[in-house]
Amino acid sequence: MKGLHILRVAVATGIVLAGLSGARADEQSRPPEIEQDIKLLPAEGEYAGIRDTLETCVTCHGLNGPSAEPVIPVLSGQQLYYIYVQLKDFKAGRRSSDVMESVAQSLEKEQMQLIAKFYSEQNWPRLGYRGDAEKVQRGQVAAESGECTACHLGKYEGNSRVPHIGGQQYEYLLKTMMDLKAKTRANAAVMADLFGSYSDEDIAAMAVFLADY
Repeated sequence: MKGLHILRVAVATGIVLAGLSGARADEQSRPPEIEQDIKLLPAEGEYAGIRDTLETCVTCHGLNGPSAEPVIPVLSGQQLYYIYVQLKDFKAGRRSSDVMESVAQSLEKEQMQLIAKFYSEQNWPRLGYRGDAEKVQRGQVAAESGECTACHLGKYEGNSRVPHIGGQQYEYLLKTMMDLKAKTRANAAVMADLFGSYSDEDIAAMAVFLADY
């Protein structure tokens, strides 16, 4: 499965580097999992004009299932406004990612809004992650001490600009929180200050707790 995950990322990166104006990675190199996801994309209606871009998104982020790699976030069922703001931040350089910055640079405001709307309308997948019980408990205590549910709500589903984080990919959660603590992710100053008050061990436990939620 690891080889499949790597291939999914490689295919997506190839599409991005080739450009989003009609260029395609060799479809024969796509795993069946990707092809099945792509077949589910709408060919008509509201999203027809961004289908090519959605194809690129699905290659890494998946569709109604896990993302290609644990460090890549699930987007299906994510909050609409949160996705839109992140795309804007990638384009403006407020959030860094070689692949995502390349994607975002090619997008207009209306396209970003449609991508966000499309993904927000999908079902949040159950990834089946199960963490160590002691770490889950420690992570819950850490999350409660930070009053995370005040913004992310009781089931960690988020709201508008606040992301859904319950049941998100563990490695993505861990990397995101550590990046915020180190201030290498610069588009969420309040969260950076919050994570600066936690030990690395507590942050790792919170990632386990949230992924297991």
